[in-house]
Amino acid sequence: MGYQIGSMDKQQLMDEFGLNDKSRATSNKGSSTGTKSNAVLGQGYLTDSDTKRLLGNKDLKNAFVQAGGDKNSWKTVNDVDTILDKLTKEPPKTEKVIETPTPEPTIDTSVQAAPAEGYDESPGIVKAKERVADFENKLATNYWGPKLFGGSQSTDDPIATNTSLPSDSTAPDITEESGKTSQKYLDKYKLDLGRAVGQAAGALTGV
Repeated sequence: MGYQIGSMDKQQLMDEFGLNDKSRATSNKGSSTGTKSNAVLGQGYLTDSDTKRLLGNKDLKNAFVQAGGDKNSWKTVNDVDTILDKLTKEPPKTEKVIETPTPEPTIDTSVQAAPAEGYDESPGIVKAKERVADFENKLATNYWGPKLFGGSQSTDDPIATNTSLPSDSTAPDITEESGKTSQKYLDKYKLDLGRAVGQAAGALTGV
C-alpha cells in the first residue's frame, strides 16, 4: 500500500506501524541526533527493535524513496525517523488566549436611589422625615432663640436673634452706658444669690 505525506495522525501511526507515545526509548543505535522524537508521539517513540522491524517494511521504504530519500541509504534509524516524520500530519496549532480582566462595576454613591414606583414608605420613616423637616424649620426661623434668651422670634436674622439679650435685662444691655449696665446686673445677681443662700440655710436649719 502507498502512504501519503502528511496524512497520518497519532492514532494512525500507532495502528499502522505498531508505535506508541509512552517514550520508551532512552537511546537509538546509529542515531545522528540522539533519541528520536516525533511531533505527535513524543520523545523516544522509536526503539531499536522498532527500527529493525520497520526497515523491513517495503511500503515504508517506497514512501521514503518517493519523498526524496536514497533507496540505498535505507539502513538506519535516521531513515525510518525521517519518513515517519514526513508521514505525520501536522498537529493543529493552538493559539494562546490572553484573557482580559473584566473591570469591576463602579457604584455611584453620590446618588441615592429613590423609592421604587408604587412603594409605600413605612409610617416610621414618614414620621421621621416630618420631624427632620420640623427641626430644620424651627432652626431656620429661630424658634429656640426667644425661649433660651428672651426677645421676639424673627426670621430676618436668625444668628443675630440667637444672640439677643433677655428681655428682663438680667444680662448686660450693651446699648446702655457700660458702667450703669454692669452695676445693675451685679446688684441683681447679688440679690438673687442672697435669696438662694437664705433659702438653702432655712432648709438646713428648719427655720
